[in-house]
Amino acid sequence: MSRILFVDDDPAVLQGLRRMLRSMRDEWDMSFAESGERGLELFAENPFDIVVSDMRMPGMDGATFLRRVQELYPNTLRIILSGYAGREAILRAIGPTHQFLTKPCNPAQLRATIQRLLGLKALMGSPRLDAFVVKLDRIPSVPALYRQVVDEIRNPNCSLARVGELVSKDAAMSAEILKVVNSAYFGLANPMTTAERAVTMLGLEITSSLILGVSIFTEFDLPCEFPLHDIWHTSLTVASTAREISRAEGRSREEADLAFMAGVLHRIGQLVFAVNAACEYRKVLDAVDEGQPLTSSEHTIFGTSHCEVGGYLLGLWAMQDDLVEAVAFREVPLADAAEMGRIRGILHVASVLVAGTAAELESLRLELETVGLAARLPAWSEIVRSAGHEITPSP
Repeated sequence: MSRILFVDDDPAVLQGLRRMLRSMRDEWDMSFAESGERGLELFAENPFDIVVSDMRMPGMDGATFLRRVQELYPNTLRIILSGYAGREAILRAIGPTHQFLTKPCNPAQLRATIQRLLGLKALMGSPRLDAFVVKLDRIPSVPALYRQVVDEIRNPNCSLARVGELVSKDAAMSAEILKVVNSAYFGLANPMTTAERAVTMLGLEITSSLILGVSIFTEFDLPCEFPLHDIWHTSLTVASTAREISRAEGRSREEADLAFMAGVLHRIGQLVFAVNAACEYRKVLDAVDEGQPLTSSEHTIFGTSHCEVGGYLLGLWAMQDDLVEAVAFREVPLADAAEMGRIRGILHVASVLVAGTAAELESLRLELETVGLAARLPAWSEIVRSAGHEITPSP
């Protein structure tokens, strides 16, 4: 049975949560605490799978409490449920918090959020890899790109559009900006799909606070020569290709933008490995150099792949389902022609055309023949070539 802890200094709120979630007593073992200090005492007795905490509490506030939970119990998923939406408090909570919910929160939304997180957690299987993702509060940005963003923000004539353009090219910054802007704190009716528009909505002050003040983005000194720049270059090329294929197939601007974002984020799982196991990941890269497929080498060493890890992270951060599906199941072959109407299908084709091995390129050709789309391959291949990228098998 999954263990859930609710923390709020208002006894009436806790009583309301008890009533609201009474129907879940057969599925969840629920505990309730009136302070962060009491919450940590309950954790010490028996850790929880998910903790839902208020933000503004006397003594230890929600951000401090969740940071302590993150440090002591890295496998626990962490949610803020609060009616207090002060900007500084939200910024402090970004790192240790997976999702934000606002009061009043209807029972169906709260149940659905917890059930979705528990479902994602169950899919990971390995406690070690679960901890890799759940404890994460920073992802490495490409150093040169990060410095460009910082320089632009510090420029007296800073262009917010330019900041958004730079952020949109980096998986780490894009993911974190979208996590913030799509949280319940901002109450958007529809999810934001591009980092550029997200930066515009946040404005320069909040964007600057995120990038310069909160340290959720940073330049990492990664050990073992981790190929951060190569991952970034591949991701950006796949992103541009996915957007152009989407346009060529007559998709809307929103769908083309989402395809671009999926491309930028499609290797974010490798950045999770970079933070947690950069030297061990060298074994994967060595196997790839010897001709082994990337994801099968990851499965051999870690028991999962960057696709699954990336999808898990984006799911924890409440990214929209199409984006999570595209990243997590990018390598799954097309089942039928209709899949090219989904972001996952477009990302699948784009990633193989840009970075596929000889075997993967041949497999894609056969896939397209099977689903009746072989005639589209020359046009899609030309999109890659027109961007100055030759379709040659990866080593």
